[in-house]
Amino acid sequence: MDAKQIGMDAPGGTPLDRPSVFILCLFFFFCSLLVLGYSVVFRPLDHDEYEHLYSSYLMLQGQIPYRDYFQHHHFLYWIFLAPFVKNFPDTSHLLYIGRALSLCALLVTAFYTYKISVLKGGDRKSVFLFVTVLLSIDMVVHSGLLVRPDVFMIATFFSGLYYYIIYLKDKNLFSLVLSFLLFFASFLFLQKAVFLLFGFCVCAICQLYKKELLLRDFFAALVLPLLLLVYLLYFMQKENVLVDYFELNWLFNFKISMVYGWVRLKLPLFFCSMALIIAETRIIKRAPFQFTSVIFLFFCIFFALMPTPYEQYYLPLFPFIIITLSSSFSILQDRKVKNAIVALLFLLVFYNAARDVSSFAMDDTNECVKREYDIVLRVTTEEDEILGSHEICPVRRDALGYYWHNLRLSQLDKEHFSRNKELYDIPELIMGKSPKVLWAGFVEKYFDADGFKNFIDQNYTKVCNIYVAKSIPQEKYQR
Repeated sequence: MDAKQIGMDAPGGTPLDRPSVFILCLFFFFCSLLVLGYSVVFRPLDHDEYEHLYSSYLMLQGQIPYRDYFQHHHFLYWIFLAPFVKNFPDTSHLLYIGRALSLCALLVTAFYTYKISVLKGGDRKSVFLFVTVLLSIDMVVHSGLLVRPDVFMIATFFSGLYYYIIYLKDKNLFSLVLSFLLFFASFLFLQKAVFLLFGFCVCAICQLYKKELLLRDFFAALVLPLLLLVYLLYFMQKENVLVDYFELNWLFNFKISMVYGWVRLKLPLFFCSMALIIAETRIIKRAPFQFTSVIFLFFCIFFALMPTPYEQYYLPLFPFIIITLSSSFSILQDRKVKNAIVALLFLLVFYNAARDVSSFAMDDTNECVKREYDIVLRVTTEEDEILGSHEICPVRRDALGYYWHNLRLSQLDKEHFSRNKELYDIPELIMGKSPKVLWAGFVEKYFDADGFKNFIDQNYTKVCNIYVAKSIPQEKYQR
């Protein structure tokens, strides 16, 4: 008798078998979707969101990342964004389209979290409630919907994990091929996927030894990812970008991660995750496909060892937690304990929703960033150059100095990472070209240069965090 059947045979079954309780679950699910939809439109803007839209635009212009402009992420996300950047107008609506795509990726993650949990023995209705909890978590709502590649990395990884489990069940080669392609896509979306794929590789080696994974199927499924990898390496070598890629995506990220501190939620989440892994692998031995907890374990180890300064670093933890909890819940046979857990989950979803709504009401809506973006659109054309950054640069503008300003600000070894690149003299560049718009972060750090501050005061007006040329009539950009 499998774990799922054991759960269903428990006295009274699952509490969600009662229609009134399941209707309440559906109500909370749709409330979570409403909160996510609200977050897409009204969440304060984040500077990284413009970074990825702008990188996609530069790729459309024929520029190659790492060689022609600064980036330290993988590139598949910009290729994915390219059709939208190309075909939609350069307004803040483009940002919301990017967020809506992130919401779709989040829902894909939730869907495959649900599917994996059911395969691991979870009762469908109970798993649905746990997935509702996943969609209500504040870190997911606030960080999972940004125009960033993290949620796409997670969506492709967990969809790949699902098709890998399908292969283990049915030995269907197509499922294994699709799984390996999705894992490769996860890596191409974001290099942090290596922390997830390392645990998977350990499990795959063990399953090859046990003949759960057939050797001929393993090599057949590797063909397409390896061919794509060889082509990418050949392309980067041919375009003289391979060394830049290695330095900026690996050496640079390793060095810059040492600059950041630690998020205080790290330890509670880590110990909670470890407790769940121990519970499933040592106590609840009837749960199938426990290798997912091994992947979870390796990710937790990397998670504990590496700096995690941003909330998006935490996102891969939550699907694992939901998968482990929901599959374990179905094995419980005590009806009172199940009722208590369901009640607690309802309270948790309600608490998360209330907290998210209150945070939207209390948070700064970042009107200054929106105004800066609007001003740049009003006073410049696509042919104009600005001294900007991804923080205030509309998608279709030439931002002078964009490539290396991050290296200057990072206080890292500029000589090593800027080999054969032009490092602009910012005051000379501004006084020579007099761009219509300047980003304050570029300008003010050079005020000590002789006569530079006077030049700025005489020729520019500061609005929020940008300087606008005084030659532009104020009525053109005032509210």
